Amino acid sequence: MPVPVATDTPLPFGHTTARSQWWAWASALIIGLGLLLRVVVWWQQRSIALDEANLIRNYVERSYGQLFQNLDYAQYAPPLFSVVVKACIGLFGNNELSVRLFPLLCSGATLVLFRQLVQRWLPLPFAALALASVAFGGLFIDYATECKQYATEGFVALGLLEVAHWAGRRPLTSRLALGLAALGAAAVWLSMTAVFVLAGMGLWWLTRSLLARDYRTTLRLVLMGASWGGSFLVYFFLLLKANAESTYLQQFHREYFLAFPPLSREDFSLLSGQLAGIADRAIGKTVLAMALAAVGAAVGTWQLLRRRDELFWLVLVPVLVCLTASALHYYSLIHRLTLFFLPLVIVVVFLGLATLATRRVPFVVLVALSLVVLGNQQRLRHLFKPFYGDYAEVRTGLEYIARHQRPGETAFMNYNVSPVAYYYLQLHTPPLHLRSVVLQQPHPSPTDLFEDAIGQMRQQGQGRVWLLYDRADESISTLAAAQGRILERFNFERGYVLLVQFAGPDAAPGR
Repeated sequence: MPVPVATDTPLPFGHTTARSQWWAWASALIIGLGLLLRVVVWWQQRSIALDEANLIRNYVERSYGQLFQNLDYAQYAPPLFSVVVKACIGLFGNNELSVRLFPLLCSGATLVLFRQLVQRWLPLPFAALALASVAFGGLFIDYATECKQYATEGFVALGLLEVAHWAGRRPLTSRLALGLAALGAAAVWLSMTAVFVLAGMGLWWLTRSLLARDYRTTLRLVLMGASWGGSFLVYFFLLLKANAESTYLQQFHREYFLAFPPLSREDFSLLSGQLAGIADRAIGKTVLAMALAAVGAAVGTWQLLRRRDELFWLVLVPVLVCLTASALHYYSLIHRLTLFFLPLVIVVVFLGLATLATRRVPFVVLVALSLVVLGNQQRLRHLFKPFYGDYAEVRTGLEYIARHQRPGETAFMNYNVSPVAYYYLQLHTPPLHLRSVVLQQPHPSPTDLFEDAIGQMRQQGQGRVWLLYDRADESISTLAAAQGRILERFNFERGYVLLVQFAGPDAAPGR
């Protein structure tokens, strides 16, 4: 008995309304502004961050083949992502625009794919609101313009969903199965989280074939799944296992592993905080936003569990598999690692709200509440105002030192700043030039602190020293004032630069 192919069955609440054309135009405007916002923020060229600097250094120092090994400088990225970024550096030079080009393109493609997804599965008003959450959400904008793999993972996830939707409406011929096997096997090398989406796709197709007793298709699906699983196992044991099971990373991500099942009051508190964090990143952090996210997610999840249709397998199952991996301490829910499934969470939430809108809650009330929530997520002001992520604008501080440093003055960069300084002084095209600079290297000793370095410079008879600090707190300023005299200060986003006149090695500090 052949497997029945899926059809585009409209949702119970339908798409057709008197204002459908208006909502279609609204969606087009949202996607246009979302794409423009990403390009503008990318063109602003904010400073390279610490992890970006360490990742780019791997791309400069390694061959393409060596990118399929564990990376140096405490970095990880899928090999195919690394290959593409290294190629961009080779083609366009080593600068903020080139290293962030691939994430930008992936984020833009994600937005286009998400529009197709929500307009297929949600009523147009709720599709437009869901689209705005992805178009203007701060996390999506941040990683659309950062040299890290998270925007790429979002693109791969939605791209696989689109492939699944297309392939699910066709008989699984041997040729199609072979193409899907190759696509899935390659996807895990571009995005680690592809395995979660592939799990939903495979289970959907396998369930349909078993129910239809189409054993020829079932055999093809098993072989296809074996190619996906085999590719992931090679990837896992080659690149992931050592890092995933390392004591350091287990401790670092301890509070980001899903606290399920909660066995204590602390577990309940941690679990509620983790779920609230996901709701914050998907919808907003206000009480109203949290309430809408909770209600929408509960109703949407119930609808999908009850229907067990395409949406259940392709949207809900990948999230559930990811949460299971997190509960087993194999996947962290730190904010950047949730970006790939946030669009899926948004779909579930707005599916729940759309369901309520056709039943007990007035439609106009839910739309108004959704607009209030989305007001917390907008980033359109960054079309005219620089966008800053979670990191200091170290480049601005370095440029200030380069303009004002005089002969005999030394610039000192502590180990948190050194990788970024190294990038701009040695790898960037064109590089910055400082007269004299000391880059402190990371050291396992707990006593290797800023204070020790300052003491060493005083003992060495250093006179005027430039200090660059990538935090907004005043700890280094206070320390410098106790050890010498601050002659000049320059503040930049999330940090500051000091020019300090140190006393001689035998003089009392502060004099």
